[in-house]
Amino acid sequence: MLALWSLRSAAKVLFLDARDTNAIRPESISMPVARTYEYQIAPLRGCERVTLDDRSLTVTDTRGKVRGRVELSSVTQVQIGDYATRGILCQWIDIHHAGPRVRLRCNCSLRPNDPEGARYRAAAVDLIQTLQVAAPTAQIRSGDIAQWRWLVAAIGGIILLGAIVNLLAIAFLERPPSMRSDMTPVIIGMMAVGVLLIACARPWRR
Repeated sequence: MLALWSLRSAAKVLFLDARDTNAIRPESISMPVARTYEYQIAPLRGCERVTLDDRSLTVTDTRGKVRGRVELSSVTQVQIGDYATRGILCQWIDIHHAGPRVRLRCNCSLRPNDPEGARYRAAAVDLIQTLQVAAPTAQIRSGDIAQWRWLVAAIGGIILLGAIVNLLAIAFLERPPSMRSDMTPVIIGMMAVGVLLIACARPWRR
């Protein structure tokens, strides 16, 4: 008898009594709260609007055109980067997920009280904090981007290749001993620089 009563009680809690039409109230349903951030992409460009809740991210322009949409649970990696040039701070966040990559970016003044930069950073902090719950396995990285690492590695490879060509030239072609002695330190230096650039860049790392 006790088991039957417990089963009926559990059924009422889980599925609600069909006769109780007031059991479900709109205010009792927990809905994701959307936060909206809007900032200027660059001094001479339009604005970008970021709408974020606990489940999704939507990026639109000022005309309402959707530039990107992300289900936060599908995010696998976030790359944060920035650099400064001529008084401008260039900032971006690359969001890698199940669909095409989505980028948030803002080029603002280096002044610490710049309002556009402050609004962008508020959106970035909110996004990172939300991802810690919505996608706890997502990798969050900061610093350089893969394209720059490949570029630095390519430069190092060219220097290393040039050193090897010169080394083979002085080894197999007839050259005065004085030239060989003068070229050897240069070639060794070129090889060291090439290897150092490739080792520092490591473009194969994720």
